[in-house]
Amino acid sequence: MPATDVLIIGGGVIGLSLACELRRRGLTVELHERGRCGNEASGAAAGMLAATQMAPDSPYATLAVASARLYPAFVRQLQTETGLAIDYGQCGTVLLGANAHAHPRGPALSGEELRRLAPGVRFEGPAYYFPDDHYVDNRQLMSALRAAALQLGVRLSEDSPVTEVGRTAEGAWVRVADGSCRSAAAVVNAAGSWASQMRLPVDLPVIPRKGQALEMRLPAGETLPRVLVGDRVYMSPRRNGNVVIGATLEDAGFDKSVQPDVIEQLRLRATALLPLLQQAELVGSWAGLRPATPDELPYLGQWEDSSYWLATGHFRDGILMAPVTAVVLADALEKKSPQLPLAAFAPGRELGVRAGNQC
Repeated sequence: MPATDVLIIGGGVIGLSLACELRRRGLTVELHERGRCGNEASGAAAGMLAATQMAPDSPYATLAVASARLYPAFVRQLQTETGLAIDYGQCGTVLLGANAHAHPRGPALSGEELRRLAPGVRFEGPAYYFPDDHYVDNRQLMSALRAAALQLGVRLSEDSPVTEVGRTAEGAWVRVADGSCRSAAAVVNAAGSWASQMRLPVDLPVIPRKGQALEMRLPAGETLPRVLVGDRVYMSPRRNGNVVIGATLEDAGFDKSVQPDVIEQLRLRATALLPLLQQAELVGSWAGLRPATPDELPYLGQWEDSSYWLATGHFRDGILMAPVTAVVLADALEKKSPQLPLAAFAPGRELGVRAGNQC
C-alpha cells in the first residue's frame, strides 16, 4: 500500500488549504510545488472576497457564499496555529455602476449613502453596497498557510515540479522533475494555471488568463474603508494604508511581464474614481496567471472511479473558494456524503481520457 494518503500537486491557496485540512483530519499529506508556495496567482491576487456579487442562479453562488461564511474561522484558526497576523476586513464592497461580473441586489445608494460608505469617491451613476463581501491580505494568508502546513506535518517540497501523473490498482503516482516517482493512495491536481502542463491521465483544458495589478500607499493617516469596484478597475484596501488596484484580463499564455502603460491605465481609472490616489505613492506592480476553464467553473472532485482528483480552475476566485474547496475535497477523499451541490464542478463534464501512464 502507498505510504502517503494524499499527494497534492500545487502550493497555491487551494493546495495548501487542502493540505492543512487533511492533516487536521489525521491523513498523511505530501505536497509538491513547481516553484515557491504562493508565488503565482495566489500571491498576485487582490484578496477580494466577493461572494454576494455573484448571480444567484450561478452554480458557483451556493459554494461561494458557503466559503465566505467559513472565512472568519479559517483566518482565526491559521492565526492561532502560526501566530502570524492576517489582515482580514469584513467591510463590504461598493460597486460603482453595473458591470458584467457583479449582480446588484436592492436599490442603488443615495448620494449621501455613497459619501458615507466611500468618502472621497467621485462618481455619477448608480452605486450599490454589498455589506457581506470581505477582503483578505492574500500574501499574509499564503505565509500563514505555508507555516501551518509545515507545523501540521505536511511533507512539503518546493522547486519540485511534477511532470507526470499515473494510476495503479492501489492508488496513484507522480513523477517529479528529478526523475523520482512518488506514490500515494490519491493524487490531487491543484496546480492552478499549470494544471495541464504535465502528462496526465486525462486531457485537462485549463489555461492561464493574465492579470496585471499595482499597489499604492495612501498619504499618512488615510485608508480606504472598503473595497471599491468600478468599470474595468477595482481597489482593495489594506489596514496599513495601501491599496491594491487591478486588474486586466488577458490571453497571453504564460507571459507574466508587466507593461508600464497598462499599469498607468489602471492607475488613471482608479484615480478618476478616488482622487486621493493622486497623492499616493506607487509601491509596486506585478502580473499573475489565473487558471481558467472553458465554462469558467473549477474542476472539483474525483476523475471517474479512480485515485486521481482535481481541485483547479478557480479562475478569479481561488482566494475566496479556498476554505470550502478544502472542506468538500477532504470530505470526498474520506468518502463522506457531500454537504453542498458539486455536480456542476464534476471533472468528467468535459475531460477526455488518455492512455495509462507507467512509472
